Amino acid sequence: MAINAADARQLARVILLAYGEDVQTIANMLRPLRQEWPTIAWIGELTTVTQNWQPFLDSGLSIAWWLNEVDRLSQP
Repeated sequence: MAINAADARQLARVILLAYGEDVQTIANMLRPLRQEWPTIAWIGELTTVTQNWQPFLDSGLSIAWWLNEVDRLSQP
């Protein structure tokens, strides 16, 4: 099954909506996605979504730190 960048971005939005700032859960979900669709820049898609995601902006959480942690923990 093919997936494109728009699908990946929508999936990233759904994951963030469901799990919010939970680094470990999102990393665990991202790991099989990275293995199944390695051509998708998953961290890039999450970056695009989180830069404008109001709950992240309101929380004061460092988006760069959060993305680095998700990236580190989701490595296959």
